[in-house]
Amino acid sequence: MVIAGDDARQPARILAEEAGFPLFAEPTSGSRNGDNALISYRLLLNHSPLAARIERIVSFGHATLSRPVTQLLSRADIEIIHVGDQMTFPVPAGENVTFVGDVEADVDDGAWLTSWWDADRAATAAIDGVLDGTTPYDVARIVNQAVPPEGLLFVGSSNPIRDLDLVARPYPVGERRLIIGNRGLAGIDGTLSTAIGAALARTSGRAIAYVGDLTFLHGSNGLLIGPDEPRPD
Repeated sequence: MVIAGDDARQPARILAEEAGFPLFAEPTSGSRNGDNALISYRLLLNHSPLAARIERIVSFGHATLSRPVTQLLSRADIEIIHVGDQMTFPVPAGENVTFVGDVEADVDDGAWLTSWWDADRAATAAIDGVLDGTTPYDVARIVNQAVPPEGLLFVGSSNPIRDLDLVARPYPVGERRLIIGNRGLAGIDGTLSTAIGAALARTSGRAIAYVGDLTFLHGSNGLLIGPDEPRPD
């Protein structure tokens, strides 16, 4: 399968579609669009028997969001091809990991992708069944739907980005939405200031910041914009 971490962008999506591979794309990957991007991959890695059948992974970007994905990339019994180097690979690379600058793949027969599609539809339906309009997952889904083509979504660390990861439907290809967020140990620092800067830099469409209450309070001084400084809507 293809794993798209942070800033993987369209090459991950294109490879998955051309080869007929399942695509596990984090919200900030820039790859979570098209037909091959699965929604519930995080749950399937923990609970579906399909996970035990994985033999080869092609990895793009910096995958740091999900423990099941990190654990998958830590396995020594799977061939892993990472487009990049150790700087963008989330765990120390073993002998089974090959770093490359680009990759091509033969076309799969489609049965493997269909199995993942079927499992993803079942898991997504189960998630939908427990949403009642008041959960954090409902909020994440509504925010995701509110981002228009050419729009920007800045996502806070901790729960918001993980809630979004679990429920966000892939966007149509070519609509150029940008989903970004601070990552790392200090991902909460400067979140609102970063969101404001991103909104000022990207003027092509609506900009939305989606953060938790602690993140908002921690970075609320970022709202202190001087009278002569630019400010977003």
